[in-house]
Amino acid sequence: MASPLYDAISIQHSKNITDPVAAAATNGSRWSTTQRDSHLNDACRRLFRIYFNLATAKEKANRDASNEWRFLEPYLAEEAQSLTANTKTLASWTGTASFIISAYNATDSLPVKLLLPNSLRFQVETGGIGQIAASTTNQYYILDGASFRLLDGTANSSDSIKLRYVKAFVALSAGGATDILISSVYWDQVLDMAQVVAFEEYPTAENSQKVTALLTNLTNQLYGTPTQ
Repeated sequence: MASPLYDAISIQHSKNITDPVAAAATNGSRWSTTQRDSHLNDACRRLFRIYFNLATAKEKANRDASNEWRFLEPYLAEEAQSLTANTKTLASWTGTASFIISAYNATDSLPVKLLLPNSLRFQVETGGIGQIAASTTNQYYILDGASFRLLDGTANSSDSIKLRYVKAFVALSAGGATDILISSVYWDQVLDMAQVVAFEEYPTAENSQKVTALLTNLTNQLYGTPTQ
């Protein structure tokens, strides 16, 4: 067994959804071990997005986002990759750049700004909006499908782009080769969200009430500081 922490969480999840098992690899009466894995993995992915959005929103408002970054800390990375014709797949960065925190052109020694909305791309590339026209000194990027695309006023850039990013969450499984990396401080939140996922699969009146209560509790925790 190479995932004792995750397996313990899976067992606790089985108890929380009233389908208890003694071992993570054991199927319950209603939910199989594979289904519990699905609940927990979906919960982690939902929390990844929530914490990333909270962290970036707080920083834009000049507020402390240390708690949010702490959740994501095991998945934070910084790495440079050279582009080919202005683009590079996000999977080229180690662990896959799932959420980009910031981009820097290491070749030109310039920050690269995210272009929002993506629909402005053509005008920015062609200089149609003068104040935000892309150039070697005024650079933007967009997410083009599963790729990073640099808009720097050139058509064939091979610049080195350094990303600060959140690596993609790798799905976990009972008795798997990889254990959970998320700090134990946040395991209760993972378990609560996993219950939400499970009960959403069976939207009875009782389960819907449980989902509402769990999401209310999660909201209170996510906008505060988890108990140490």
